[in-house]
Amino acid sequence: MGSYVLTILVSTLLGSLSYAVYLRVFHPLAKVPGPLLASLTRLWLVYQSRTLKRHLIELQLHRKYGRVVRVSPNEIIISDPEYVKMIYGANSPFLKARWYETVGPKDADTMNLLGEWDMKKYALQRRLVGPIFTTPALKTRENLLEAPIAKFLSKMKRTKDEPQDIVKWMNIVALDLLTEITFSESPNYIDRATDDANAIDVDAFWQQIHWMGLCPDLWVAFVSVSEWCQRFGLDLFFKADIAKLSIVQYYIGQLTSRASEATRAAESATTPSNYADLASDIARFAAARPDFKPQWAATITLHIIGAGFDTLGMTLSAAIVHLARTPTCQAALHHELDAARNTENLDAMPKYTQTLALPYLQASIAETTRLTPVIGIALPRTVPAGGASIDGYDVPAGMTVGMNPWVLHRDKRIFGEDADTFRPDRYLRASEGQRHVMEAVSLAFGGASRSCPGRNLAYMCLSKTLAAVFLEFEVEVLGEEEVRRCQGEGEGYREECFFVVKWHGVWVRFRERGQ
Repeated sequence: MGSYVLTILVSTLLGSLSYAVYLRVFHPLAKVPGPLLASLTRLWLVYQSRTLKRHLIELQLHRKYGRVVRVSPNEIIISDPEYVKMIYGANSPFLKARWYETVGPKDADTMNLLGEWDMKKYALQRRLVGPIFTTPALKTRENLLEAPIAKFLSKMKRTKDEPQDIVKWMNIVALDLLTEITFSESPNYIDRATDDANAIDVDAFWQQIHWMGLCPDLWVAFVSVSEWCQRFGLDLFFKADIAKLSIVQYYIGQLTSRASEATRAAESATTPSNYADLASDIARFAAARPDFKPQWAATITLHIIGAGFDTLGMTLSAAIVHLARTPTCQAALHHELDAARNTENLDAMPKYTQTLALPYLQASIAETTRLTPVIGIALPRTVPAGGASIDGYDVPAGMTVGMNPWVLHRDKRIFGEDADTFRPDRYLRASEGQRHVMEAVSLAFGGASRSCPGRNLAYMCLSKTLAAVFLEFEVEVLGEEEVRRCQGEGEGYREECFFVVKWHGVWVRFRERGQ
């Protein structure tokens, strides 16, 4: 018995050593530099993800090892603008990797724009929803954004310079903005000064997804076992479910109410309410297109909030904080806004068209999404049949490759030696060719082949909100000691990455200008 066990142990050890030698010496990616443990097991990348610092870790990896780094036996990350178009460009054959299995079902009847692998189906769905999210179409609903912005400005004026948790407040503003433009009403989070724990719950979803996506087979087993246990009333495994967010339940309630109203109107031959918002636009558009499945209309409506509020909230927070921390930048924006206002080119509640004519404001938004993009991990893609040549390495089909916006957007060859600094002027002083290159490498809203359909809506919300805020206020970022007094001893600033990058413990003071 003892010799049998010894034989098994020795065989296992020799097998493991042989496999390790293969991974380090004979594997197709063996020559790609990177941490030793990363080349031997994917658990190294899982561990790095669990630290919630992958955006910073991958930045340091590239600065240590170069433009191509091996981060698991079959995965490399790349920081070279030359390959953005090849991997993420329109019609790229590099499809989304298995990491995206965790973000939802992808059968024939579902709409899952983030995780869909079938590019023909994805292209159809993007063509169907595209007209709804064009800038001209969104401008017809722009007026719905103005009430939430006005409420926030009024709320901050009443606080009389009291410290404010900027991330909390921008999440609240984003929730009300997106809900108002979708349904012509909102849960009034701004008035209630709460987001009903939506931010905490969506963070829990991403925290689970971002590392379990690295182990897709484990994820499949996890979901199966979890569902089996729930049949018997056993909730043994925590499974984050974005459908349980209170804001998602609010959306479902709104959609259900409108569907019931339409049914009653049809049965009684009366005219239903004539809504004028994104939800009604989506419903009318879907009804006019036989290839637009009925359930897709509800899904894309839910996507507006489920995929948008925390990313919009974080970008608003980052823009305000970057400008406030850089007095010369805040002063430059104030000067631009005042000049436009004094020449009657900017309303007290700015119109989107007016904000597009404000170059420093638009440069500040571009610089925010460059320096602190919401996505903090390499966006994984699978190498297509035939393989790929990347920076002199022959990468076989089936391997995973990706580029991290946090790394790519700080490339000094493109953005200059001060790429780690917030400087909106870089976009204003660059030549047309330089600006084109800077814009071409941006992954702030994903690559061209899979870009976020809500991008135009996000820019409208960002432009109107930031213009309105800085017209009215001078913003001051509180120091660390004052932050601790606001939120308790032991608490301070922290930055976490779980696919999306979130800030915590950033407090500001809104001082009304002219007082």
